[in-house]
This record gives sequence, C-alpha cells and structure tokens, in this order.
Amino acid sequence: MKLPNRGVKTRSLIVLNKTVMPAILVECLFADSNDADVYNAEVIARAIVCGLVGVDGSSDGEWKSGWNRNEVGWWYSTDPINKYYYTSDNGWKEIDGEWYIFDDNGYALQSAWYYDEKDKAWYYLDSDCKMVRGNKDKPLWK
Repeated sequence: MKLPNRGVKTRSLIVLNKTVMPAILVECLFADSNDADVYNAEVIARAIVCGLVGVDGSSDGEWKSGWNRNEVGWWYSTDPINKYYYTSDNGWKEIDGEWYIFDDNGYALQSAWYYDEKDKAWYYLDSDCKMVRGNKDKPLWK
C-alpha cells in the first residue's frame, strides 16, 4: 500500500497502557482531506486484517461448501470433495433467501444485466451477485 511505517507507539495511550488484556492500536494514516480522497478504505481494511490474521480472505485453492472466490469471481460449491458447483445449466438458484444466476464456467454474475430466455425478462445482479428485486421506479431498486 506504500504507507510509511511510523514505528511502535508507547506514549500515554489508554488503549495500550490501561487495559488488562493484550491490545493493538492500528494507526492507518494521518491525512488531510485532499490526501484522504486518494486512499481506498476497503484496501486499508483488508491490509489490516491480512496483517493481523495472516490471510487475505481469498481462496487458497481449497474448496469449501458454499461460496468460494478466486481472482475471476465467486462460485457456489454444493460438494467440495467432488468439486460440484452451480453453472448456467442449473438456472436460477435461491441461496439464503437471495436469487443468483451463474455463467457457463460456474461464476455468479456480478454487477451485470442478465436476459432470461425462459422468462423473457431482464434482471440485474448487484455487486454481491444478488438479483435486484423491483424496478428502478420502485423502492426496492438499489
């Protein structure tokens, strides 16, 4: 992330000196409003988590039941031992009360429009791959 390491702080910080349990104070950065616009909060948050737990949350090649992710996108495995997953052949799938559609390679469509030949209708999949309900003129539209 190219942020400078400002070293360990040992001053009179209550979080570090007045608690009975181990504590870590994470200083992300000091920035004025012009500088703050340059930094992506999500990237900084992921870097903190990676530094604390030693993993970045992405898939390490191990499949698990449910949602999996790699550099291409998200897929849903129904049987990780035999590597079964949903594809476009499975049609719409309801998972935890939300509707998803998958491409031929098994990846959930994300931030994309999808034309359903069976329904003769367009659907939008949001950034979480979930089908958006309603339409742009109704309150449920995101």
